[in-house]
Amino acid sequence: IKVSAAGCFEGKGYDGMPAERNYRLAVHAADKPAAVSWKLDGGTVEALREAAEAKALESLDEGWYFEPGRGGIVHVKLKPQDARAAFSVEIRK
Repeated sequence: IKVSAAGCFEGKGYDGMPAERNYRLAVHAADKPAAVSWKLDGGTVEALREAAEAKALESLDEGWYFEPGRGGIVHVKLKPQDARAAFSVEIRK
């Protein structure tokens, strides 16, 4: 599964727009992924660290956790990104 965010907007955005954004993804997946990675547009691919449990993910700047209940959900947390940045997240079997 690959999820991409374009990170583009026209002009200067809107009044009060934050310079950075936090990204959290919840992706339904029947099986635990072998790996989760992300990359900024034009950057290098970075592997995300797997957290042992949901609470551990909260203490990380970025990482992922597989929740086997409810049919399986991969939770991905990215460190704050420039609001204009394009990036992609890849979840691999």
